[in-house]
Amino acid sequence: MRMSTTRGLAVLVVTMIILSGCTRVATGPQSFQEPTLGSVPIIASPDQVVLPIDSYLPSADQTVAIMLVAVELLNQCVRTEGGQGNIHYLVYDSTGIASPAGQGELTNYVASSRRDSVVRNGMWQFFDPDNAATYGYQSPPGQWASLSSSVSMNDPRHSTCLARVNSVVPGGQMLSPFSVSELPDNGSPWHLDDSRYQAVAAQWSGCMKDNGFDYPTPREAMADNYQGAATDRARAVAVADVKCKLSTNLVGVAVAVQSAYDQEYIDTHVDQLAALRVNIADFLAGRVTVPDTLPSATPS
Repeated sequence: MRMSTTRGLAVLVVTMIILSGCTRVATGPQSFQEPTLGSVPIIASPDQVVLPIDSYLPSADQTVAIMLVAVELLNQCVRTEGGQGNIHYLVYDSTGIASPAGQGELTNYVASSRRDSVVRNGMWQFFDPDNAATYGYQSPPGQWASLSSSVSMNDPRHSTCLARVNSVVPGGQMLSPFSVSELPDNGSPWHLDDSRYQAVAAQWSGCMKDNGFDYPTPREAMADNYQGAATDRARAVAVADVKCKLSTNLVGVAVAVQSAYDQEYIDTHVDQLAALRVNIADFLAGRVTVPDTLPSATPS
C-alpha cells in the first residue's frame, strides 16, 4: 500500500467552504516499482521549483478569467431564482482584512497563492529562505491569504446556484484558484513514502538534530511551529529547517521524485488532460450552460 497526499494550495479559508489539503490512500500492486529519477536539480529558492504538472494548470490569467466568468454566471443564476445577484469576490490579507476583489486583486491573489503552494506544500512542507528568520513559518504580512464570496452561501438560492455553477466550472470550484488537486482524478499526489525522498528526509532530520531540534520529518517541524504568531523558537526552527533543506538539497531531491510521479500521471491521463483544456476553452468562450438543476448522483 502506498501513501499519497493530494496537492491543494496550502490552506484556503473560504466563507462557508473550507478548502484544504486532504489525504488519500493509493492502493497499488504489492511489488510497486518506484519510477526512475531524472537529474536532481539544486534548489536554493522557491522560484527554482518547476514540476511537469505545472504546465497542465490554467495560467494565472486564465484562472482569473475563469473566476470572473463564474461569478457572472452565479449572479445570473441567483437573479433567475429571484435574488439580487450582486455577488462579488472578497480577498483577505494575512491579518484577516477583507477587500473587494476585481481583476487586479484576483490576479495578485492567484499569483500569491501559487507561490505559497511552493513555499508550503505536502512534500517539503516549508521552504522560504527569504522570510524564515523574520516570520518563521508564517506568511509575511500584506499577502492575500484567502478568498470568499461577498455574501453568505446559507441562502438556498445562493448555495444551489453555487453548486450548479461549480458543476460546469473547470476544476469544479469557483471559490478556489485552480490547483493540482482539481485536475482529473485529483491530480498527481505527493509521494512522501518514496524511498529516495525518505532517505533525504532522514539526512534532514540528522541535520536538525545537529542544530538542536528533534523532528523526524519536515511535517512535524511545520506542524509544531505553524500556529499563532511567530515565536523566537518558531523562527529558530524555521531557520534551521531551511538551512538543513539547503545543505541536504531536500527540495531538489523532492522535485526530482515528484517529477517522476507527475510524468507517470500525465502519461496515464492524456485524454482527460486534453479534455480539460477543451473544457477551459469552452467555458471562457461562453460555450457552456449552467444546468437548471443539479446533475443527479450516479448510483453506486
